[in-house]
Formats: sequence, C-alpha cells, structure tokens
Amino acid sequence: MSETSSLLVRMPPATKAWLAAQAAFNGRSMTNEINALIKEAMKERPIFAVVRRVNVSDDAVYSASLGDSADDFYEGQSKEEAFAAARGKLKELGFPRARIEFREETINV
Repeated sequence: MSETSSLLVRMPPATKAWLAAQAAFNGRSMTNEINALIKEAMKERPIFAVVRRVNVSDDAVYSASLGDSADDFYEGQSKEEAFAAARGKLKELGFPRARIEFREETINV
C-alpha cells in the first residue's frame, strides 16, 4: 500500500454537494474523487523549479524557488548549488523528474 497522509478540508456545502455528486457519477468515494481531480490538475499544471541568476552590478546571486513563487528556498553564489538545491527540493516533495528552468535577470543600481 502506498504512503498516505490526512488533510482536513473545509468547503462550502454547495461544493461538498457537487463533489459528492461527481464521486457518485464516477463510482468513486469522495476521497478518491478528490485525488483524481488533483492528479488531473497536476498533469495540467505540473510542479517545476526555477533557478535564477540575478546580476547586480559586477556580482551575481543565484536563487531557487518552486514555480514562479517569490519564496526562495536557496540563495547563494553558486549556480551548481542552486541546481542541486532545486533537484533536492523536488525530490523531497516527490517529484524527482520535474523540470528546472533557468532564468537570468539584471538589476541596474
């Protein structure tokens, strides 16, 4: 059996009724319906990491984040370490084969 975790979800009654109807129509439990809907969304919008090189004057800083989030989980002077951090984070989250984009930005001071 695969590993699972629990999540308490609060939703409006109309949303719960729609979910129950969808689950019944598809012959699934509400939990399995939620998982199917999430898997479908994950295929349409897969997770990815972004490694950025930010050029400021004569210096460069590398950062890594999930998607286009401004919340960096890595910041430092090494491109290799930024990519390693991105690979590590994706693996930690269970997405070891997700793509990593490289972007370069210049900030004029």
